Order: sequence, then C-alpha cells, then structure tokens
Amino acid sequence: MACDLQAVQLGLVHLLPLFPVDADYAVERDEYNKNVQSAFERIRDFQSAHYVLNRYGGDVLGACARLTPVSRDLLRRIGAFRARGDVVHYEDESFRSTTGRH
Repeated sequence: MACDLQAVQLGLVHLLPLFPVDADYAVERDEYNKNVQSAFERIRDFQSAHYVLNRYGGDVLGACARLTPVSRDLLRRIGAFRARGDVVHYEDESFRSTTGRH
C-alpha cells in the first residue's frame, strides 16, 4: 500500500510543474514520461529487492516473484551494497535508508 501511495504522489509531483500550458504538449509529455518511468522503476526495484534478497518464506507469491527477472540497476545496487555495506542513492530516489548515510 505504501508503494501505491508513493506512486500516486510521484505522478502528481512530476505532473504539476510539467502541466501543459498550450495545445502542443509533446515536450511536457515526454519529460513527464521520462521522469515517472525512472521513479516507477525505482519503486519496482524497491519491491523486487524484498523478494530477491529474502531467502526465507515458502509462500507462492514469493516463489513466483523470485523467478521474475531482476533489473540491471537492482543487481548493481545489490552488488554495491555487498561490497560497501551501504545503499547506493540515486538523485530521484523515493525511499531512503535509515542509517543516516547517503
């Protein structure tokens, strides 16, 4: 549920400054789509990480989710975490770690 609300909020946050001001809105549309796609990919990776990294739980949803292909960005972030012990943060990050380190 938190991710659903986050997605709605991000959609609105990116829409307001790019709201079309005339009939030719191709530039605003393209920029909005690029921004929202990036934000939604981060949310997808956030959700996917729970299933990819969870070695426990034999539920059907978790088993199916672990079979889903993992994005290159998430694999890179997991590798960086394993190497550094810290979460890599992107500029348009939706979720922050609670360690206080960024």
